[in-house]
Amino acid sequence: MLNISQQTEPTRAEKPQPTHSQDSLSIEFSRLDQLFAKHLYGLRQRGRSPLGDAVGGAVIEEGEAEGLLASLHETHGMSSKNVPLPDPWISPLKNLEYTKKCFHLLPVERDMLMLAMAVEVDSRYARLVAFLNDHVAMTRPTVGLAMALLLPNIDAARTALLRRLVANGPLLTNGLLELEGEGPVANRTIRVPDNFWPRLIGIETETRFSVMPLNKIDFDAYETINNVNERIASVPVWRTSQHSDQLLIFVSGLPGSGRDTIAQRVAAELKSNVITIDARHSDLAEHVNELVRESRWHNACVIVRHAESLSAEAHQTLQKLIPTPLIYVRDNDKNDELLEKSSRPFIEISIAAYDHAARSKIWQCLTSQSLSNDYSEPLDTTALASRFGFGPGRIKNAIRLAETFATSAGGNQIKQSDLESTCRRMQGAEFGQLAQKLPCPFAVDDIISLVSTPSNNDR
Repeated sequence: MLNISQQTEPTRAEKPQPTHSQDSLSIEFSRLDQLFAKHLYGLRQRGRSPLGDAVGGAVIEEGEAEGLLASLHETHGMSSKNVPLPDPWISPLKNLEYTKKCFHLLPVERDMLMLAMAVEVDSRYARLVAFLNDHVAMTRPTVGLAMALLLPNIDAARTALLRRLVANGPLLTNGLLELEGEGPVANRTIRVPDNFWPRLIGIETETRFSVMPLNKIDFDAYETINNVNERIASVPVWRTSQHSDQLLIFVSGLPGSGRDTIAQRVAAELKSNVITIDARHSDLAEHVNELVRESRWHNACVIVRHAESLSAEAHQTLQKLIPTPLIYVRDNDKNDELLEKSSRPFIEISIAAYDHAARSKIWQCLTSQSLSNDYSEPLDTTALASRFGFGPGRIKNAIRLAETFATSAGGNQIKQSDLESTCRRMQGAEFGQLAQKLPCPFAVDDIISLVSTPSNNDR
């Protein structure tokens, strides 16, 4: 009986090391060779002869299908005879077996991945698949061919697999497979994304979403000078009480208040790696399945910067599909619809404005970290904290810019005046929290001026 139940909790499987064993690949391919040989034998028994192999678009020489199989058997160190295989089969490819456990795949779904990956690795499989598809240009397996190879003569299991495949099953939802082409599902080809299939055989590839490993998350000493430490420390306890990883944590505060770093601290408390995305990027919806795959594979929280820019549709999609905690970084009092339309359990960590004493400590901490004693004159951090109401992020930027300006001017020391000048530039025409944009009470035509007055109305 095919079990089509689908779990939703992410698996805490131990991720294998990115190593590649040619022997493991040969063993896995030899099993695939047996499946092809059995299918081809069935075709011959039903009357498809080698002389008919030139018909139907799959132009292939007489007996070439058998020749391809013999070549594959020889390469993989197996005879052409069937060799009994263990049941259930555990793949010697660690990453393939990890994928099965991590994404809760059925054994046959794991094998579909293997079949789709084989044509990318060895062109002989692509040639053989084109023959079996009856189309010389269709070198990737169709859904129908995959089911015929993997589930021969088991109609009920095929129906269940097909239903699971198209009804938001794990292969498509998690970005493990893609369906190509149009028409009936059984005639559409399956493909493993180019940035994923090498991983199945131990070759790491770049993806759109970079992952920050937990052991690479560093925190500045100033992070002990804030008002949210207790709230951050309580997140793991809250997570345990919810009995789920599909949680939503809001980190709210003013720009420059250290929101991104605090979001990373939350991820560290949850013992998770980090994937950071920007909600202002309009192509998020196009690649959400890849984001789902990477977050589950790496056990990574997804930090969404500028979350107030999320559309309602994107907000719902992320909540529904991302299997790990979501951490929304947003401005204070922005887009409360995110709270109102949250389908996940959520908490909010609100960063209050830093008072003078906290800002002075942050200035002192960050300048002592960034500037060596022989590179800076003694600084009055209390004065800097009094004159400029900057949070940690803006203080970091001010120190960085002051160093750049001093170096470009040929200086070898950062002075108090350098930091003050840089901070004034950064202040610019900045609006505070209470600033409001007022409507103009009159139109341009209402302005009365002397004829001799130059007109700048349109500038």
